[in-house]
Amino acid sequence: MKRFHLRRAEKEISSIEEIFEILSSQRYMTVACCKGDTPYLFTVNYAFDKSNLVLYFHCASTGKKLDYISFNPRVWGEVIEDRGYLPRKCDYNFRSVHFEGESEIVSEEKEKYFALKLLVEQQESEPENILENLSFEQIQRTTIVKIKILGISGKKYQG
Repeated sequence: MKRFHLRRAEKEISSIEEIFEILSSQRYMTVACCKGDTPYLFTVNYAFDKSNLVLYFHCASTGKKLDYISFNPRVWGEVIEDRGYLPRKCDYNFRSVHFEGESEIVSEEKEKYFALKLLVEQQESEPENILENLSFEQIQRTTIVKIKILGISGKKYQG
């Protein structure tokens, strides 16, 4: 997995473990994709699979996201941890992760269940009840998109 060079080296997150911690702890990511010369940007909740360097999200079975991803599976994304505005400094504390990836629709039921389990665990404070009631029909009708991370960088400011 390639790492990207940052112009402001003092803000770079050089630890891949810190980058993984950000990806594991946040709830939303923004993903950019392109169809021809028309860009599209969307925000979704997600889950991070550290062992496979994969991000998962779910979406409707038809629509703009899938149209764009089907046309061009290359994506760029960002996850931000907002650590708050710094009054009287006109600045912000944050940590962010940018990634380049290759997206695909997950079709295999076992991987769909794995992704849904990760999503529920990352989003819910008490995931057990939801996971206990997750039916085979729900898994079948849910569209899951996987983004394989190809490149990544992290940046932070702690003023």
